[in-house]
Amino acid sequence: MRLLEPDREADVYAISCELGLTRIGVAADARERLRAMQVGSPVPLELAGRYHYRGADEAYAATADLRRQLADRHERGGWYRVTGAQVRQAIGNRSARQAPREAAEAREEAAATVRELDEQEHERVRQRRRSRAAIRKQKLRALARLLAEGKTQRAAAAELGVSERTIHRWMRQPGFARELTKATSRHERDLERERKREQTRRNHNERRRLRRHNPKLYYELYSPATPPERRRAQPPAAAPAQPAPRSRHRQQSHTVPSFPNTREGQRQRLAHYEARKLDSREAFLDYNDVKAGRETPAERRARE
Repeated sequence: MRLLEPDREADVYAISCELGLTRIGVAADARERLRAMQVGSPVPLELAGRYHYRGADEAYAATADLRRQLADRHERGGWYRVTGAQVRQAIGNRSARQAPREAAEAREEAAATVRELDEQEHERVRQRRRSRAAIRKQKLRALARLLAEGKTQRAAAAELGVSERTIHRWMRQPGFARELTKATSRHERDLERERKREQTRRNHNERRRLRRHNPKLYYELYSPATPPERRRAQPPAAAPAQPAPRSRHRQQSHTVPSFPNTREGQRQRLAHYEARKLDSREAFLDYNDVKAGRETPAERRARE
């Protein structure tokens, strides 16, 4: 049977016959339903009750409660072995009066549940889309980082565990050019920071060597009272950036001047070796020999 629209007015009808049976149902117009049923009925029918409701959903809820109350007198289909007075009494009960409101609350609760389930499903779909977008963005960032570091597409594909065809497809993505620009900028900044750190480390090592080998010059250059212009004008470049490798024998490539064997000559000799003691490790060892009163290997070879 075709149901009526929920917001349409409807009647709960009770149509009885002389056989002691009453049919209970819902129709848009109870009298029209009586005339339609009378056409195919072998016995006269009578409208024993007509109860009007503002909505078909309320009429269906009242009918359901009415049929529940009269379930023990059910015969077949919509026919019950009751009278019109019994139907009137049953439909006037508290449960039948509250049935429309309870049915409306149940429908509202069911609708809220459906909306909540739909929202959860939509949220799961959105979460899956966000996850796929995040994974795709991570892949594009990783590819852009590898290309910015100077790696080839084949090397990037091998490192990412994909084929070169996949790399070409990723490179055609809308946001890849922007990611590549960002990765290139980050790589250049990293290189610049690394160069600055390396330069700072070298300067620090040079200052440490200068402080260890020539404290007087170190405090003259880096004293708080020294003007910054002088520090920049005289950087600690006198110390070698990288000392010569150690060797078992000292190699002297400079010409050893001759100093008179006097006190003034000894002072000039010590000043000469002190001036060049930071040139190399051999020069520093020569300075220590002269300071200790020993003869340097170059002077010994010149004498021999």
